[in-house]
Amino acid sequence: MVYVNTVGFMLLWHETSNNNEKTGKEVAKMNHNEHIKKAIDLAKKLIRLADSGETEEMDDGCILLFCVIRDCAYQIKTQAELEKKAHIKTGIWK
Repeated sequence: MVYVNTVGFMLLWHETSNNNEKTGKEVAKMNHNEHIKKAIDLAKKLIRLADSGETEEMDDGCILLFCVIRDCAYQIKTQAELEKKAHIKTGIWK
């Protein structure tokens, strides 16, 4: 749960830092489903990063880093997909 909340914050920060035209209130009004979609997409990108990072020969520290990235990515993906299923079940998923 902590990871999803962290990702939501990171996505909100990313949205506001890259687009000066949007205010914090406008970003907060964004569809919650879009945040879930972005979290799933981010998790998939992190998994690909970990996969590609492990293909090169590295020291133990790098291997550990990519293992942590992969673990966190799967936790984010799992929680976001559970939330997506809950939204689908309640009829709020678009």
